[in-house]
Amino acid sequence: MLDRLPLPSLGRLLKILTLLCSMPTDQRIGRQYLADECGCNPRTIQRDIDLLILTDVPITYDHSKRTYFLDRSDWTYPIHEVTAEDVLALALARAALAPPGLPYASAVRRAIDKTSSTLPPGLKELLAQAREVILTGSASRDYSSAPFDLLMMAATAKRTVEIDYSSLSGGERRWRLIDPYGVKPRDGHIWEVHGWCHRRQAIRTFALNRVKAARMTDDVFVVREDEWDRFKDEKGVYGGLRGGERVEVLVQFTPEVAGHALEYKWPEGLLIAAQEDGSVILSGKVLGVDGVIPDILRWRRHAEVLGDETLRRRFIEELREMSQIYQCEE
Repeated sequence: MLDRLPLPSLGRLLKILTLLCSMPTDQRIGRQYLADECGCNPRTIQRDIDLLILTDVPITYDHSKRTYFLDRSDWTYPIHEVTAEDVLALALARAALAPPGLPYASAVRRAIDKTSSTLPPGLKELLAQAREVILTGSASRDYSSAPFDLLMMAATAKRTVEIDYSSLSGGERRWRLIDPYGVKPRDGHIWEVHGWCHRRQAIRTFALNRVKAARMTDDVFVVREDEWDRFKDEKGVYGGLRGGERVEVLVQFTPEVAGHALEYKWPEGLLIAAQEDGSVILSGKVLGVDGVIPDILRWRRHAEVLGDETLRRRFIEELREMSQIYQCEE
């Protein structure tokens, strides 16, 4: 019954329950007070209370005082079973969503704040204290304008969409027709949409911070299951980039950065192992080299590309191009 109610009605029912639960057991609450708090008239409150009683919520009417109370002897409201550990988790979640530009960050923060407002005083105080000592960082990418709603609806309804996409390579920006198969975070914080690209006639990955706009078409697509399964199972995908021949990776890191390299989150398909001399060796295969080159460069002189000539040659070319930028005249 409750799942068929419109959202405003559901919100009002939850607020009535919260208000009733927040009252001490020996206190009663009047219909007019509930109406004022919920911004409606007392008749609406009466209908809501009758509905809650029908769903077995033990609300009792005190005829002598014309007030209501909740019999909590054999019934609990889930939000009031929140523990101190739950509250700390809420504080951490809210802090993680503090940086601007994260998807749905403001909506999730509002949901957390609404939930937190119904907590008992002791847990409210704990939440306030926790929020004071948790420091927040900054978002690496801005997803504030990414059309998450439309892309998720299109993926669910199997509808082709047209996206205004700014390519990373060359900064090319154009409208592209794609069949969105799914929206997924990479490394926990980088959001991408995977789908069939009509222009490339292949499954491609699109960074959501580069999707400037999107519009849904009337075309319905069918997921290419075989190709989609192969795509999802690919190992050695680097930086979200797919394509190209499989290239052997063999990189040695100096002892100065060995500990950091061992703890770094390398893509599936690459292995990192400590050596007797204190260095570490990264080995395995990746699809193409466009993703692995910038990641090796971040380690500067502490990383040396060994082994496969394809990767080593491309790495040298990149270094040569970079050195041309900084060459000074004699």
